[in-house]
Amino acid sequence: MKAPGSVATFNNFFTSLGGFDFIDTDLVYQQFIFIPEIDGLTLNFQSLGFGSTLVISNMGFLLYLLLFHVFVIPLGLILNCVAKKCRKMGPVSKKVSGYLFWNGSIRFLMEGYLDFCLFAMINLKELEWKPLLAVTISNYLAIFITVLVCLYPVVALIWYALKVDSWTDEEF
Repeated sequence: MKAPGSVATFNNFFTSLGGFDFIDTDLVYQQFIFIPEIDGLTLNFQSLGFGSTLVISNMGFLLYLLLFHVFVIPLGLILNCVAKKCRKMGPVSKKVSGYLFWNGSIRFLMEGYLDFCLFAMINLKELEWKPLLAVTISNYLAIFITVLVCLYPVVALIWYALKVDSWTDEEF
């Protein structure tokens, strides 16, 4: 896409906001894991800030948010079990469950779904197994995300189809 420099700068600013790029994750990666320099898929992708085909380097802070949701789900389930034994934990469990299984996760998936699809498909298109930890993790993560983004619409459709009676309920 050809655009003047001012338009590209304006677009990159809003893309960073919409893409959850609040923290520079490249500094974290430099400290803890070696990510090889792999060129982006095309010049257009590189100009948009996707300078690699690896899902780890393209996702940035969105990866940390995904991992947060994946690891907090067992915590929410444990809190539900504890809340059944201890009534004082009920409000905390209800808040965490409401975030994890309704408001927060749905909003997160709605905002990041296309990014997940794009980054996973780019990684799968250029899938190359190298004996480097970052490449291996990126490949497995791309496969996991692909399965997740393919199953999510099917599971959501089935769940909504089973809850047809609740569609008129305001809380639903």
